[in-house]
Amino acid sequence: MISISSATYSTDHPVVINRTEKCRLGEQLARVKRSATLDGGAVISHFGVSAGDRTLLIDARVTAAQATRFKTLFSNGVNGVMVGISDGVFFGTVSELDLHSARLKATILIESKESA
Repeated sequence: MISISSATYSTDHPVVINRTEKCRLGEQLARVKRSATLDGGAVISHFGVSAGDRTLLIDARVTAAQATRFKTLFSNGVNGVMVGISDGVFFGTVSELDLHSARLKATILIESKESA
């Protein structure tokens, strides 16, 4: 299950959809930089990991009511959305939305992880 709601107060219910195999939260990658040195070697700098480097891709069937609600979240998304999935609760922004024939395809750029 994936729950998506407004990050600010709203009287609307969250959009809750079934998580399918096509829905995935991008892997956690390290912020690593490699620089060549003049002696032919390299220096590798590791700057840690951040939830803000992840992207949630959603591809699922939705009802007409869920599609309408998601369109509203996308249109009013300047304040961002809260996303609850098995990996935790995340704050992010919907960057892409494609709704056709009861199929929702969306991209949510994760900014931060709010809880475990």
